[in-house]
Amino acid sequence: MSEEKEAKTKPAGSEGKPAPKEAQATPAGQQTGDAHLLMETLAAEEAGKKPSSAVSGETVAVTQPLAEKAATPSAPIAQTAGQAVVQLGDFRLVRKLGAGGMGAVYLAHQISLDRPVALKVLFKHLASNQNFIERFYREARILARLDHPHIVRGYSVGCEKGWHYYAMEYIEGGSLQSWLKKLRKLSIGDALYITIVCAEALGYAHENNIVHRDIKPDNILITPKGVIKLADMGLAKALDEDLSLTQSGVGAGTPYYMAPEQARDAKHVDRRSDIYSLGCMLYTLITGEVPFKGNTTLDLLRAKEEGKFPPARRLNPDVPEKLDLIIDKMMAKNPEHRYQTCAELLVDLRNLGLAHDRLSFLEHKPGTTAAPMRQPTSPPTPARTQSLPGSSERSPASTQAEAVEWWYVQYRTPDGKLVERKLTTAQVRDLIRDPDFDVKAQASKNKKGPFRSLASYQEFEAALRSCYLKAKADRKVSKLKKFYESIDDEQRRYERHRWFRNLFYSIGGWVMLLVTLAVAAAVAYGAFIFIRDYALPWVLAKLGLGE
Repeated sequence: MSEEKEAKTKPAGSEGKPAPKEAQATPAGQQTGDAHLLMETLAAEEAGKKPSSAVSGETVAVTQPLAEKAATPSAPIAQTAGQAVVQLGDFRLVRKLGAGGMGAVYLAHQISLDRPVALKVLFKHLASNQNFIERFYREARILARLDHPHIVRGYSVGCEKGWHYYAMEYIEGGSLQSWLKKLRKLSIGDALYITIVCAEALGYAHENNIVHRDIKPDNILITPKGVIKLADMGLAKALDEDLSLTQSGVGAGTPYYMAPEQARDAKHVDRRSDIYSLGCMLYTLITGEVPFKGNTTLDLLRAKEEGKFPPARRLNPDVPEKLDLIIDKMMAKNPEHRYQTCAELLVDLRNLGLAHDRLSFLEHKPGTTAAPMRQPTSPPTPARTQSLPGSSERSPASTQAEAVEWWYVQYRTPDGKLVERKLTTAQVRDLIRDPDFDVKAQASKNKKGPFRSLASYQEFEAALRSCYLKAKADRKVSKLKKFYESIDDEQRRYERHRWFRNLFYSIGGWVMLLVTLAVAAAVAYGAFIFIRDYALPWVLAKLGLGE
C-alpha cells in the first residue's frame, strides 16, 4: 500500500529524483499534489497565459489508445512535463476540448466507472459570484433530468478545492456546424432527418418542462456512426422554475437563430421559441444561408421583428413548396401562428416522406456507417442506444461496416439517349432524387443482366417512395397554387369591376349635379323672363304707371 501511494505522488519519469516542492507534503488546509497543479493549470488557461514554472509545459494526452487506457485505470491519463497527473475528484483530465463563457470543457476519465467523460469546470473568477455558481449547478440539474438517446446525458456534479465541475456524456465526433462549413448546405433528406431527430429530443425536453433556448448547428453533435445528440443546456430553463438568474428585458441565445420574443426578454419564453430556432436551423441547412441578416445585431433583430425573409425555395429550387410552408409556420413572427408543439411539427415533417433514414454524407466516409433513424415512440423511450467510446461493449451494428455495392443502371437521359452507368448504391439513390430521373430505369448487379426495374430492389424502395411522395406533394401544391391563382384572378376581376362601377357612379354623380344645376339655372332664367315680360308690365298697368 505504501508503494502504491508513493507511485501516485511521483511524476512519470521522476524515479530517483527528489519530488518538486509543490508535490511534497504540506500542512493541513493547503493545496497539494494534483489539486495544486490543477488550480495553476486552469488559472493559467483562464488568464490566457502559460503556467508557472511549477506546471511548465502544456498538458498532453498520452498516445495510448483510449480503450487500452480504460483497461488500465492506474496508468496516467494526462501528464505535464515533470509533474503529477491533473485530477478533479473521481476524474482525471486528458486534454482540453474547448472553452465557453462560464468554463472550460475537458476530456476526462472517470476512475470509478472506468469510462471517458466530458468534464466542464467553472472558471475560478466566476466561482466567487453565487449567481454563476447557481447557473452552473442549474445546468447540471437540467442534464440530470433528461434521459433521451438524442440528448447528451449528465453524470455527476461536485466541487474540489474550490473548483466547481460536472461530468457529462463524452460524444466523439464533430458538431453540425463543422459539417455545414465543409458541405455548405445539406440535402433535403439529411436536413429533414436531423430536424426530425432534434424535434423528437426537444419534444421530450418540453414534456419535462425544459426549454433549450439555444438551438443552433453548433449545439448539435454528430458521432462517426451518425448518432445525433442535442448538447449545451447552459441556457436551458425549466418552465416550472423562477428564473431570477435571467434578467428581465435581456435576450439570451444566438441572434441568428433566436426567436424575436426571446431577444426582447429571454425570461419569458416557451417551447414555441425552440420551434422557431429549429426552423431557422432547418432553413440554414437546406439553403446554406441564415434567414435574417444585418450589419449589426440591432439590424438583425429589427429584421426578425419585421419577420420577412427570402423563401427557402428561392435559394434552393429542390425545396418543395410544402416544406417552404412548414418553415414559414415554424418561423412565424407571432408565436400563436407557429406550431404549438413539436408533436404537431413532426406530423407535417414525416408526412413529407422526404427524410432519409440515415445521414447520407457519412456514407461516403470510409470506415463509418450512419446510424438509421430511431423509430418514434410515444412517450419517448429513454433507452440507451450507443455505447461510449472506449467501452468494451460493442453493438453488432458497430462491428459491421456497410459493404459498397455496385450496380449497372440503364436509363434514358432527358434527350432520349439510352445510357448505362456503373454506380454505387448511394449514387443510384442520388440519381433517383434527380428531378429529370427516368422512372423506367432498370438495374442489375451483373453487367450482363438480367436488368429489372429499380422498384423491384429493396435498396431503392425508400428513395423511390420518397421521390413518388415528393412528386405527389408537388402536384398537390401545384393544384393548390392554381386554385389560389384562380382566386387571385377572380379577385382582380372583381377589383376592376368595382373600380369601373365606382368610376361610373362618380361620373354619374357629376352629371347629375350638372343636370341639376342646369335645370335650376333654366328655371331661374324662365322666372326672370316671366317677371320681366309679363308680371312687371301687368303690375305697372294696374298701378297706372305704365305708358
